[in-house]
Amino acid sequence: MKKNLIKLTFLIAIVMLAILGFSTKVQASTSYNSEISYNDNYNGTVTVVAAGKNIESATIPSYINGKKVTQIDDFNDCTHLTKVTIPSTVETIEYGAFENCTSLKSITIPGSVTSIEGSAFQNCSALQSITIPSSVKYVKSYAFENCKSLKTVTIQNGLTEISYRMFYGCTSLTSIQIPASVKTIQWGSFTNCTSLTSITIPATVTELTGGSFSEGIFEGCTNLKSATINAKAPRIAKGMFAGCTSLTNATFASNSTIKIIGSRAFENCTSLVSITLPDNAQEMEYNAFAGCKKLQTVNMGDFLETIGTEAFLNCTSLTTMKFPCGVKTIDGDNSESSYSSGAFAGCTNLRNLYFTKSIQTIKKSVFKDVNKSQLTFYGYSGTAAKYYAQENGIKYVECTPVTSIKITGSTQVLKGSKITLGKTVSPSNAYNKNVRWTISDYNIATIDQNGVVTGKQAGTVTVAATSRDGTAIKATYQVKVILTELPFTDVTVNNWYYSAVKDMYNKKYMSGTSTKTFSPESKVTRGMLVTMLHNMEKSPYVSDASKFSDVQNSKDYYYMAVKWAAKNKIVSGYSNGKFGPNDPITR
Repeated sequence: MKKNLIKLTFLIAIVMLAILGFSTKVQASTSYNSEISYNDNYNGTVTVVAAGKNIESATIPSYINGKKVTQIDDFNDCTHLTKVTIPSTVETIEYGAFENCTSLKSITIPGSVTSIEGSAFQNCSALQSITIPSSVKYVKSYAFENCKSLKTVTIQNGLTEISYRMFYGCTSLTSIQIPASVKTIQWGSFTNCTSLTSITIPATVTELTGGSFSEGIFEGCTNLKSATINAKAPRIAKGMFAGCTSLTNATFASNSTIKIIGSRAFENCTSLVSITLPDNAQEMEYNAFAGCKKLQTVNMGDFLETIGTEAFLNCTSLTTMKFPCGVKTIDGDNSESSYSSGAFAGCTNLRNLYFTKSIQTIKKSVFKDVNKSQLTFYGYSGTAAKYYAQENGIKYVECTPVTSIKITGSTQVLKGSKITLGKTVSPSNAYNKNVRWTISDYNIATIDQNGVVTGKQAGTVTVAATSRDGTAIKATYQVKVILTELPFTDVTVNNWYYSAVKDMYNKKYMSGTSTKTFSPESKVTRGMLVTMLHNMEKSPYVSDASKFSDVQNSKDYYYMAVKWAAKNKIVSGYSNGKFGPNDPITR
């Protein structure tokens, strides 16, 4: 048995040597000077390492023995190091390269660097500022974790991912601008950045990841007051803003793609008073707003279907909840045992709850530890709201549902202009008369929730108004986007002169060259000019005969105008006794 163990040990040693033999670096370091040593890489380049753990500064050359310096490694635990000069040949700062360099206050990363590996500057507690150039495509996990003096971070456009725990525990960081190149922000990346006051997540971000129980992206950022979430991601990550006790404003883009509010997303945001969730959100996971003790108003979109267990646990300032027409399930347990809990457990000041006809499930424990005698349900016959109220002794008010909707207003809108549609909801005593406005093609026109239609390009769209009381009653209406409000086929809103032509036509100063043409590119004649002036004076009648030999036909459109202009000495004609009504005018 002993011999077999010796043989096994020997074989393992051979395998390890073989693996090392294929590594990219030679393991033994060669001294370059008192500051640095180096390793020859098998690709003909050089990796620079520290000459010793007690060095105070290091100036790294671009070449050593004619070989390019492309990597930096093994300056970790150089606790006396205060200054490092990195040449523009370096491409990679290796894993843990400057980890625990607790005296390093600043460092310049050249534009040649493409990768900063994991833990590269972890625990550099004196580091105050860093600029990540656009050449850097990857910064791996833990890169700047616990850099507690780091106040300024500049990330140039180029980086595609904020990796997990990248800035974890950077307690002096007050602000950071996330560039448009970033696609992913991972869990723990800004956790416990307790000086961070505001954050904007750009629309280019398509993934927000959630981590373990205490490592949401901004979890524990206790001074974070404002968050703007423009990300085109499918969900708000788990624990994303948990423990952000100063957060008062969380804003989502109007075209947000977020469908899931992750578990613990806003847990213990104790300063949050109101929030408007993304309109497309479909699910609110457990503990999403648990412990938000000042929360009073939650505006939910019509597509929210599920409110998870303990979603509003101990939200003691909630008095009223209005559920959108999409909500079908309010989750919890089917008992009220000491171990069970529900979506509104501990919401001790809750009074009025407004349901729609869509509600199908309200679990038994949803209102655990809430005095049910103080609750009033506003609901509809045949729904879970009515059954739950009856079974639990809750005051219930029956609501009248919508039975029909009629849309009123203009059937056409000019490109670039707006019209407002109205609606008539029946019966007149319907409890919830609100509707959701939608449109069939947002490339042709848009519509907001006030019924305001804005024309974008020529075409016809179908507008729909759908009841928001859960009955799904719908009315439709056709709206045409037009390019002109004038009778002329040669003048559209796309023309720079459209407004001027419209004004002149509406005031009856100009009537066009025919019933269908205005001829905007044609030259103005002398007859046209005096006709416009005559129209501006409200076309006064002149009984005198025309003094011009070429203005004698009373059927000519300019006949009366020329007589009027001549009488008022506005025109005098040519010396040959003619007026020249069809001659073009000059400047």
